[in-house]
Amino acid sequence: MSTGGRLGAVRNLVVANGVTSFGASVTEFALPLVALTLLDASASTVALLYATSLASQALVSLPVGVWVDRADRARAAVFGLLAGGLVVLAVPALTAGGLLTTGWLFAVAVGVGVTSTVVQVAAQALVPALVGGQQLLSANAGLTFGRSLGTMVGPGAGGIVVGWIGAGFALLVDGVSQLLAALLLVRLRDPAPDRRASDRSRRAAWLGVQVVLADPLLRRILVGTTVFNVSGGLIGSLYFPYAYQDLGLSPIALGIAAMVGNVGLLAGSALAPRVVRRLGLTRAATLSDTIAVASFGLILSASLLSPLVVLAVYEFLFGLSISVFRVSVATLRQERTPDVLQGRVFSTVLLGPMFGAPVGAVLGAVLAGPLGTPGAIAVGLAVGVLSLTPYWLPGWRTEPAPDPAR
Repeated sequence: MSTGGRLGAVRNLVVANGVTSFGASVTEFALPLVALTLLDASASTVALLYATSLASQALVSLPVGVWVDRADRARAAVFGLLAGGLVVLAVPALTAGGLLTTGWLFAVAVGVGVTSTVVQVAAQALVPALVGGQQLLSANAGLTFGRSLGTMVGPGAGGIVVGWIGAGFALLVDGVSQLLAALLLVRLRDPAPDRRASDRSRRAAWLGVQVVLADPLLRRILVGTTVFNVSGGLIGSLYFPYAYQDLGLSPIALGIAAMVGNVGLLAGSALAPRVVRRLGLTRAATLSDTIAVASFGLILSASLLSPLVVLAVYEFLFGLSISVFRVSVATLRQERTPDVLQGRVFSTVLLGPMFGAPVGAVLGAVLAGPLGTPGAIAVGLAVGVLSLTPYWLPGWRTEPAPDPAR
């Protein structure tokens, strides 16, 4: 594939990422409201629904990584998009037929988790095969920018769509967006088909784990993001019930706050290359993650001031900082990983956070009763502070990547 063809492929990935992120943000906004408004679910049930989707991602992460490294990564992404679109469209179909139940909603959450993992792993593994060097940093920033642009209007649109046609039918947006993204990528092919993994043994699934455990920086990323996602899973699972029930914000107000957050995501993805070039990958990751954790404290202060304004500020700061962090650690991971193992290493690094998030969500469901929703969120903030430890301890610096063959 020519240089122009590779850059064109990256542009298609960026556009497809933006389209699917728009739809996914609508689902992320609407799915808890489906449970709360159509099925009269409790805050604990919403937290468990969130945990189920994340747990399904964690359970399939390693097998998906192996499959992606053996397959045409572009076709794997298209398959995930087509399957994901059909899964999401089941919710409006069940709603229209009066058949939607809590059990069906949990089944859809599992399907969304599995298909989104396929798309995410395939796309992340494909990028280093298309570009390298400084272009890799720009490509990761572009993907984050596309995702941020898609999600910038998604929550606000989600609030409007929910208010217009109801939460159950709002998921039509996500289903259609995934099918459109699949069309954008259907002609894309993996530029390096000869590097497909040939190891068919059980050991194949553990090669990515071995690379991560042998690399001091990747180990820290794994630990730090896992603990951070315990915090994020706990807080995220209770964020909608807290804002909707405790603060009394409407779906439209929640959508506006989330849309402000996506402006932060967009700004962060645009600034990330400049920040990384000035500070370096490891320092940029440390600073951005610290700001993200600090922003959690604003959620608790929302009850003391104007809830909508405070939550909008929180969403902006979190979006800004987490974009820089994602670009930094993605580029660092890809630079230190052999191409033939990109899928498995990404699946491994993703595995800890995937398990951490549902653990946090379950903790949120357990703690919300005895501590109340604000008390449980305070515990999540404390866990978030703990997640910063790997980045602030001595030794968090760029080192030569170890030889995976050793």
